[in-house]
Formats: sequence, structure tokens, C-alpha cells
Amino acid sequence: MNQPDSPTAQELFRVGAEIRDMFVHYSPVPELSPGQFHMLWVLGHVGGCGPCMQREDAAVPTESGVKITDLAQKMHNAVPTISQRADELEALGYIERCRGKKDRRAVYLVPTEKGRALMTRARALYADFGQRMVARLGDEELRSFLKTLNDLKAAIAAEQAEFTAAAAQATKKEQ
Repeated sequence: MNQPDSPTAQELFRVGAEIRDMFVHYSPVPELSPGQFHMLWVLGHVGGCGPCMQREDAAVPTESGVKITDLAQKMHNAVPTISQRADELEALGYIERCRGKKDRRAVYLVPTEKGRALMTRARALYADFGQRMVARLGDEELRSFLKTLNDLKAAIAAEQAEFTAAAAQATKKEQ
């Protein structure tokens, strides 16, 4: 077994962090900062797809969008950070805030038509980017690499589960 400070383990964590940062700290659209883009991207993928539901004639009140607290949890950010970024995106016209129909205290974030159009453009840019990566690396090499990445993901999950179980067992013995 390699030691935790082995050069291979260090390089794995370094490269993993660099690749993550390349995805998280990047905006393919010049209109948004990387943080703004990431929030709008996540918002669009966790349920904030449609306009605010303000229909009074709905038989059952429906909520649309994502609560700021839920988005903060999903993005691993503090609520004030998400709220500030929401202010920025709202001022730019990419999202809107909607009050909950059941609980008027709840605030939901929803992409506007302008925000959805921007994300449609961003998805097309990412699709092109992905095709360019396939062309650069080659389909066969990329498929092999993706298999290795999926194997790595499974190994990380298994190690984390074993580590968590061992730590819980150690804590239990100490009590």
C-alpha cells in the first residue's frame, strides 16, 4: 500500500483539484463570472426550470424553482454567498425570486427566459467543447480514460465508506 504522502497520491489529489477548479472556476459565456455561471448552471439542473408559478386558478399550489438554502447546500456554499450571487444574477436579469405559495416566507430562485436562453447557449458551447476534447484526445483514448475515471470514482467511494465506518467504530470504542 502506498503511503499517504507518496508522490503518486499527492499527484492524484493535485491533478484532481486542478481539474475540478477548471470546471468550477470557468464561464464559457463572457456575460457571467465563473461563480455566477456555476450558480445558474446548478440552478438549471436542480429544478429551477420554469417561470414562477403565480397562477391563482391552480387546483394545487405548485412551487417552482429552488430555495436559496437548498441551492447553498447543493453548491457547498454559505447561504449569504448564494444570496449575494442571486442578487447579482437578478440584477442582470438572469433569475427571479418567487415567494412560495404555501409558505410565503420561502423564496425560490428561477431562471428567467433570458437566463434559460443563456444556459441553452452555454450547453451548446459545452457540447462543442466536449466534441473538441474527443477530437483532440481520440475517441478510444478518451473512452479508456473515462473507464479509469469511473474506476477511480468507485475506489474513492469504497475507501471513503471504509474510512467512515472505521472512524465511527473508533469513536464508539472511545465512548
